[in-house]
Amino acid sequence: MYLTARDLVEVAGVSDATVVQLAQSLGLAGCQDLKLHIALAAQTAETFSESTDAPVCVTGKVHATYDRAVAAIRNMQTNLPLTAMTQIPRFLQSARCIYVLGAGTSRVVAGDAYIQFTCLGLAALHDHDSHSLAAANTLCRPEDAVLSFSHSGNTVEVVRLLEITRADGARTIAVTSNGNSRIAALVDHILATGPGKLPFHSLAITSRII
Repeated sequence: MYLTARDLVEVAGVSDATVVQLAQSLGLAGCQDLKLHIALAAQTAETFSESTDAPVCVTGKVHATYDRAVAAIRNMQTNLPLTAMTQIPRFLQSARCIYVLGAGTSRVVAGDAYIQFTCLGLAALHDHDSHSLAAANTLCRPEDAVLSFSHSGNTVEVVRLLEITRADGARTIAVTSNGNSRIAALVDHILATGPGKLPFHSLAITSRII
């Protein structure tokens, strides 16, 4: 994941052109995009036993919850594309308006992101009512940015809103745990949080860190 393009071709024993051709044959933008998809496909999340032998005391449950949170953060660290992490802040800062999308428990995280943007003095738009947000999204322009949150990456409401804004030419970003989802296929940049679920999913710790 952290290899440069030069390191990758040396390890694989192929030419630069071969790596680029492979990425393009898979419908990917280039080497960095290829590395991200390989990492998402190959990773195995740390799992924790839910058997009857698991500790039932409060202390045991607290430790298990923290352990799962730490594992989710580690998975996120492995998956984050470092190049995108330098580009995306520039997109957001220069955007005329940032449209923040989310449904279900991801709507809570989207609302938090909206508050953070407004506190930073950035123009942002978020609405808990999907119909109102869909109406607002019809005004989206190429100079806008769209930030979407979806753990599964297949949330119907978010997919439909992304299709609207993408048609208008806005830059699109997804925060998701599923790099092979419908949302991932629609956006310009993916921020992968890792596949692990926390016992209290609404906390969405990794999405909030991003």
